[in-house]
This record gives sequence, C-alpha cells and structure tokens, in this order.
Amino acid sequence: MDINILDSFLSTLRIQNIVLAIFVNRKIWMNDINSRIKQLRKDKRLTQKEFCYRIGASQSYLSEVENGKSKASVDIFIGIAKCFKDVSIRWLLTGEKVDDNQYDSIQEKVLKDVIEVVEWALDQVNAKPNPDKKAELISAVYEFYLDEGIPEDKSKLIKLVKAVA
Repeated sequence: MDINILDSFLSTLRIQNIVLAIFVNRKIWMNDINSRIKQLRKDKRLTQKEFCYRIGASQSYLSEVENGKSKASVDIFIGIAKCFKDVSIRWLLTGEKVDDNQYDSIQEKVLKDVIEVVEWALDQVNAKPNPDKKAELISAVYEFYLDEGIPEDKSKLIKLVKAVA
C-alpha cells in the first residue's frame, strides 16, 4: 500500500473519530449555549448594552438569545472571540472545562477560517443542518484544526461534512 494513501486514510479516520466522539457522547442544546453567553456576560460584570457594544450585536437580539427566543448567530461567536480572548470555544459550545494550557482561548483567525470552510463544505454537499448540529460541527473542526493544523486538501473535510450533515 502506498504510504500517502495510508497517511490519507489514517488522517480521515482520525477526523471521523473526533467528530463521532463529539456527536455520540454529547448533545449541544442551544438553550445551554444561550445560558453560557448570559453567564459570560454576567461573569464579566457587563450590562446587556455594554456586552452588545463590545461584541457588535443589538441589545434586543442579545435579550432574545439570553431568554431562549433566538439562537446565537455565528456573528455572536465571532464577536465574543474578538473581545474575550480568555473564553474557551469548547466551554461556550459544550460547557466542558478545559486545561488552561489547551484551547485556553478562541483563536479568532482559526475560528473564522473554520466557519468559512464548514460553510463552504456544507454548500458543496448541499447540506443545511440544524443550528445545533452546525455548531457541533464547527466545534469539532475547530478542535481538529488546533490539534492537527489546517489541512491543504479540503476534500477530506467535504467527505466528513457529507457523512455527518
């Protein structure tokens, strides 16, 4: 067997295992994410107005998110990533605490790249997952990118998205 084929297979298998572990072992509920956004705001001792100013969201929209009437948009996550470097994306999306040395803050550029790549891959396979599943996919790909680096071959990501979307 060609070593490149083996490496490609092992890399794909590693991606699939990461995503499967995330999908099988936990479910993300948007209300939990919304609660963590509210908790973050309160932990930072900010009013809704102050928090919205920092992350670039409207106060009425944030109120709807915090009260479970609306789902947090990708723009909210990007705003949080820009303003609060100490916030773990894993905690924000899943509620899981992480070691201080590992994934200690959202890396804005990586997160933007991941969101763009996931959106592109979803378009390629014509998939429209629900917001919970999309958030989970973004989280899984983000963690993979931090662990493995950004792959040059996007076809593996398309296979992965097609399998889970």
